[in-house]
Amino acid sequence: MKRLILTSLTFCFFIVGCDGLVPEDKSTSSVKVQKDIKGDLLAQVGDWKIGTRDFTDKLDVLIKLYPDSKLNESDAKKEILKVIVDTEVLASEANARGLGKDQEVLEAVRYFKQNLLAQKILENIAQGINISDLEVKNFYDANKLSFTQPEERKIREIVVPTETEAKDILVRIYQGDDFASLARSYSTSDTRAQGGDLGWLKVDLETKFRDFWKEAFLRDKGSVSGYFRDPKGLYYILKIEDIKGGEAKPLVEVREDIRNYLTEQELLKKKEEIINERKPKLKAYTLNDNLLE
Repeated sequence: MKRLILTSLTFCFFIVGCDGLVPEDKSTSSVKVQKDIKGDLLAQVGDWKIGTRDFTDKLDVLIKLYPDSKLNESDAKKEILKVIVDTEVLASEANARGLGKDQEVLEAVRYFKQNLLAQKILENIAQGINISDLEVKNFYDANKLSFTQPEERKIREIVVPTETEAKDILVRIYQGDDFASLARSYSTSDTRAQGGDLGWLKVDLETKFRDFWKEAFLRDKGSVSGYFRDPKGLYYILKIEDIKGGEAKPLVEVREDIRNYLTEQELLKKKEEIINERKPKLKAYTLNDNLLE
């Protein structure tokens, strides 16, 4: 299984930056152009070579795509290199047997070449896109809610089985008794040992009932709720110890994310413009997409 996974990732390795393919020559089989290697020579099969930097550059891209794959480990890198070399050897033998002219191979080469060219034109367009600081700020100002951090509240609770107990405890809180100490002495919840401390909470109706969130998030920092009842008949008292979030992240923290987003949107716009302009000239159309249903 591990070998299969590494073989699949090695296939991806070839696709990442596979700019060695050239347009098909109708009179001969497709050929591969060997570029100067980067770094020290790492492996060679005939005229094909790969340098240490060639390998690490492509591996770095794969690690970003598959962060949990442990590709940076020594054994994994050696295995990937072995699969790459073995693939070159097998490909050389296939060419020697004339399989490079097989229609299936030629179609695959054309498919990957077309995808690479499409990727290259998008990279070329992206280089000409320059999103100004003013555009970034205008987008931030118009979409501030999108950058708002969810509000969280640090809550303590006391849970008791009867209304009488809840009333008595609430009176003692108003008289100045410590909330955490009362929770340790009288609360029946799992948080009793922690003085009723629930930690930092965001609204989640699956973990707590609606009245709980109403009391927890409509009060000021430092305030104590009145007692209220849950669906099971238990009585709650809450203390809002601290509040954080609920405000938009400052522009400086999200500037580059916005710039990248606007760049991507502009790229998509220019991509569609090219497609819409070129389609009529190429007489490009779909015959019957209903066949895909």
